[in-house]
Amino acid sequence: KRQNSNWVDYKDLKKFAAKMRDDVLKFPKRMIWGKPEYVKATLAFVILFHLKHPVRRDLFSVKYGPGEHANYLDLQNKTIVLSKYKTSEAHGVTTLKLSRPLWTLATRLIAQQKLRDLQTGHLILNTYFKPMTSNGFSQWFAREMQKHCEAAKGKRVGCTLMRHIVITHLNRNQKTYSEKKALADKCMHSVKTHETYRVNPAP
Repeated sequence: KRQNSNWVDYKDLKKFAAKMRDDVLKFPKRMIWGKPEYVKATLAFVILFHLKHPVRRDLFSVKYGPGEHANYLDLQNKTIVLSKYKTSEAHGVTTLKLSRPLWTLATRLIAQQKLRDLQTGHLILNTYFKPMTSNGFSQWFAREMQKHCEAAKGKRVGCTLMRHIVITHLNRNQKTYSEKKALADKCMHSVKTHETYRVNPAP
């Protein structure tokens, strides 16, 4: 009941993400952005990422740069590699390819961190340019969605609901078991868990 009351149409989220991306690409690359611009760029990356890869909230832990990291941005291959997450024992290392818009936004975020001489190594930072916890990331995401996304006004659209919205959209058509298995693996959960997203989905 709570999920349905907060439901946002996938098409509205896709339009919002495209507008956010276009707005961010207009920001000057070689100048330090203010907090509003940086937050908007971060949100644009996060929502675009979750629309393509409906994973849980592991994005908060992704790091880049030298050193060994469990979850990291592979700058050479333009991928995000996740080896430590809720179902990692069952699914092992998961590699998610960044699209061209996602890669562009990621490099802009890193460039801004370098301009500010931030040494956190985390790809995703909060409003105060600090790394987030898992819960902090979810709260930040839901709060910024309410601020910036018209379709999410007065609603709580966090990582979990984003997963449900995107996976429900991807499950609109009947699929073979192998297709469902491939999609479930991409979302880093079992087919049984995946099927629960098809039970009484919101319209």
